[in-house]
Amino acid sequence: MLGAGQKRWLLKGLHDSPARWNLIASQIMMAETDLLPGDGKLWYYDAWDGYQAERNALLREFTHVRNPVVLSGDRHLTMVSDLRTDYADPASEVVGAEFVGTSVSSNGDQDQDAFHKQWDPLRADNPHWKLIDAHRGYHLFDIRHDGIDARVRAVDTVLKPRATASTLARLRVESDEPGVRLV
Repeated sequence: MLGAGQKRWLLKGLHDSPARWNLIASQIMMAETDLLPGDGKLWYYDAWDGYQAERNALLREFTHVRNPVVLSGDRHLTMVSDLRTDYADPASEVVGAEFVGTSVSSNGDQDQDAFHKQWDPLRADNPHWKLIDAHRGYHLFDIRHDGIDARVRAVDTVLKPRATASTLARLRVESDEPGVRLV
């Protein structure tokens, strides 16, 4: 996923960072997506799931990084998750938070009933997911010394030039407390 030089550059920057918040942009989702309900695993390979050994090594490095928060895209849904050192062990250490933003307009409006029929049965196998939703929209972040307050904003339609936005969820990441929670 990362070339050797890019990985060294990223880790050096994170380890040497004096910042309170270390925001990491990722083109693809970092948290695990288990697509198989019940026993066994079926991963979403068009994400960091396709590079699990490298992802797990990177997430172990997050234990030495202050307040890592990953901002990702490319899923056409909203997904907010805790980042763990080892997704094979649900009790493994939480080392950060990830906010996956949806698109605001691609593919038109989602069929909400079909989305929930497909994704809701997967929540038990993905306990690190804090929020998953199919509405089109965006995230707003208020980043302060003590924490990050996030609002997931959804639009009622992308099929008309003027849409009404509303707050779908509010989340919080506390400074020096890895993970994210709904508020």
